[in-house]
Amino acid sequence: MADVYKLREVFSRGMPTVTYVRREHLGLERDLRRAVEQGHAIIAITGPSNCGKTVLRRTVIPDNVVVHVEGGQISDESDFRDTIRDHLRAPTGTTEGASKQAGGTSEVSGSVGPRFAKFGAKHSEQSNVSHAETRNFTGPQKSNLLKRIQDDHDVLVVDDFHYITRDVRATIVRSLKSAGFDGITVVMLSVPYRAFDVLSAEAEMEGRFTHLPIPAWNVDDLCKIARQGFPAMGLHVSDDIQERLATESLGSPLLMQSLCSQLCAEIDVFTTQQPPRSVQPDEVDLEHLFRIVARNFGLPAFKKLAA
Repeated sequence: MADVYKLREVFSRGMPTVTYVRREHLGLERDLRRAVEQGHAIIAITGPSNCGKTVLRRTVIPDNVVVHVEGGQISDESDFRDTIRDHLRAPTGTTEGASKQAGGTSEVSGSVGPRFAKFGAKHSEQSNVSHAETRNFTGPQKSNLLKRIQDDHDVLVVDDFHYITRDVRATIVRSLKSAGFDGITVVMLSVPYRAFDVLSAEAEMEGRFTHLPIPAWNVDDLCKIARQGFPAMGLHVSDDIQERLATESLGSPLLMQSLCSQLCAEIDVFTTQQPPRSVQPDEVDLEHLFRIVARNFGLPAFKKLAA
């Protein structure tokens, strides 16, 4: 019996599975895997928005081994450190408190976070004086956090690196220099014109920097999304319609996913059809479909599709 899918499982605007296209002629998965395994480098994955940078990263480097930093949420170096610490669930600090009372007992207790054992003690003293004392300790430094990522064989991923301001980008790259030398793997995702910000921020990273550009999608590669997806939905869609969808996708796999999904929705197909059915040319008004997707997709795509 053939697999039965829901529409959102096939044409996904998130992480595609059924319609993931490897583009074997480019070898992107192979190149990223090799760069990660070689280590001792910052890997810059660059490409325009919605070109598949995150999908490629998640295919090769699964989320369960990733410490993820969202560039759009980083306004200074402390944000960068705090985001890593929150992901690692490292303690923000430690506190030791003590209270002593005469003629009774003295209790000492404290906790230094979830990765450490709690401790406590109690003893008796004879006196009529009482006092309390508290001492605060600083939380883990950034170097310690990076060392933990390295020791756990995880990968530090900075998404939308280009959203971080220039001065902060430079500070972050400099702070990663020694960690990279020691073996931590760092992946930065950004737009093409920010590809070499790492080297601009720290010239000594030369030789420990790998650039992996994501080329534009051509019509043939975009058609593979349709060729893998429509049969999974139990639909026979003509090559002419598939190529028209790919042509109007403006080189964006995300837009192609949206157009294919909308075509299914237009004919009320939301699960795999059994038995399979053919989509006739007069069943779908492609111009209407394009207008709907353009309206929902975003202003730049809307303008291009409208043109």
